[in-house]
Amino acid sequence: MKNAPILRGIYSLRDQTGKWCVHIPNLVVTQDFQDNEYNFKNNNEFCEWLISNEHFGYTAIAHYAQGYDSHFTMQFCTANTIKWYTIYNGSNLMLLGITSLDLKIIIVII
Repeated sequence: MKNAPILRGIYSLRDQTGKWCVHIPNLVVTQDFQDNEYNFKNNNEFCEWLISNEHFGYTAIAHYAQGYDSHFTMQFCTANTIKWYTIYNGSNLMLLGITSLDLKIIIVII
């Protein structure tokens, strides 16, 4: 595994007022194996960093992203016509992959 970023405590959310409650990421935190921490102000900033040639072939570990956290990444990919794939165990998301970068995000439940 290349110097894979550990994605932990990924998303801090705020609710947008209105008729529908929409969760909007307002803080994304990642850490690599050298304990370097990276903070992002929104999902687009985070995804532009993660889904880049810099991380070609990486395997990232996401703590409990099977809930809604990984859906923000899938939304970014869809909006930017980036091909992605998933592997499920029943209804539980276990892996999110970005085909063009051979990037894999493994979902870990701790």
